[in-house]
Amino acid sequence: MLFEKLGICIILAVFINQNGFLLMRKPSMKRRVFCFFCGLALCGLGAAVSTRAGLGASPISSIPYVLTFVLPLSFGVWTILFNVLFVIGQIAILRRDFRKIQLLQLAAVAVFGVFIDLGMFLSGFFSPQAYWAQIAELLIGCMILAVGVSCQLLSDVMYIPGEGFVKTLCSKYKKDFGLVKISLDTSLVICAIIVSLLATAQVSGLREGTIIAALCLGAFVKFLLGRMRFVKMWFYGS
Repeated sequence: MLFEKLGICIILAVFINQNGFLLMRKPSMKRRVFCFFCGLALCGLGAAVSTRAGLGASPISSIPYVLTFVLPLSFGVWTILFNVLFVIGQIAILRRDFRKIQLLQLAAVAVFGVFIDLGMFLSGFFSPQAYWAQIAELLIGCMILAVGVSCQLLSDVMYIPGEGFVKTLCSKYKKDFGLVKISLDTSLVICAIIVSLLATAQVSGLREGTIIAALCLGAFVKFLLGRMRFVKMWFYGS
């Protein structure tokens, strides 16, 4: 009996040590909020960089970017307006389980929209002409966007509506985030093509880069989430 109790104590001590005493601490809300807004900034920059590559907008931004060819509103403004639909979708799926605090996603996407327009401005000086450079910029933009999404998920404060919608589907139907993200991105691209054809009679703002991003972004997020555990440790002051 004594050895059994000793063994349990040793196992518990190792667990607590490996997890940075997480059981005895509360995560810092200030650090989580800081991480969230860093994620917003990175998502806006990533969306802008991937779009500046000239190979088509990233999937999550495909419909707003196509709409810039229809009505003279900025990329960021269309992003804000379109993301309202994602919040409505979350309400429809969760119904009474939808927490009113999640309406703050609308404020978050407003900040996101500002970062997109800022990112478009800051990246305006670099528009590569060589195809390999365009592919490289596209992938860099997707990775920046994936880091931003991962920061938001790890902070667990709230999400911009697009990622919040994916998270809602994952929670409701017990699906993997990366797989749902890829499925949603692909669906958005198809819808963007339809909108573009109906509004302009041609495919505008969408190219092979959009498909590449649709396939890569979810995979990048899935890859990063398993390797950014140090961010959560930082929330606990480790």
